[in-house]
Amino acid sequence: MEKSIFKALFYKDLLLMKHQGKSLIILLIIFSGISILGKDYTLLPMFINILPVTVVLSTIGGDDIAKFYPFAFSTPITRKALVQSKFLIQGFVLIISSVLSFVIINLLIKGTFGQKAALIGIPMIVSILTNALMIPLVYKFGITQGRYILMVLFFGFFSVGSYAFSSIPNTEFFNNLPIGLISAIVILISVIIIWMSYKVSVKIMENKEF
Repeated sequence: MEKSIFKALFYKDLLLMKHQGKSLIILLIIFSGISILGKDYTLLPMFINILPVTVVLSTIGGDDIAKFYPFAFSTPITRKALVQSKFLIQGFVLIISSVLSFVIINLLIKGTFGQKAALIGIPMIVSILTNALMIPLVYKFGITQGRYILMVLFFGFFSVGSYAFSSIPNTEFFNNLPIGLISAIVILISVIIIWMSYKVSVKIMENKEF
């Protein structure tokens, strides 16, 4: 039963994605044109990895507009399963966007393996962390307020992180670290943050009244 419910929720989110597919394709064409004309292809990976954030936000917004929650929770659908479906759709779109970024970067950008890995990895990590913040915030405060709070936190973290990095007297230590070690640390931190986000999101949904 739980497996069929999970599949149904995932399929529902895929249908919501289909409705916004044309808009995403148009935006991708626009960003591609800007990148080609400006000969700066670094914009494309950044935009592509924003897709998981956009998709998850739109599916949560679609559920909210359709007043899906009162109906869903009158059925065997659990709040935990609903949260799990959002993290699943996030992972699904993230894999697609990462593969697309990999193809585009290798076709259009010349550089070392490390440079290409950074162009793929950094936007991907930003996408993961943004989603990890967004999902519990939107469930807690609603789609509109959650979005505004997320923007403030995102720019706040970005500003603090940039200042902290620029204040480090010697960055040579970080430059000499193996790419594999850096990747492992980033992945570990991302997994921990996603797990914490999931647990917090489930807790919020279990305590929320609809």
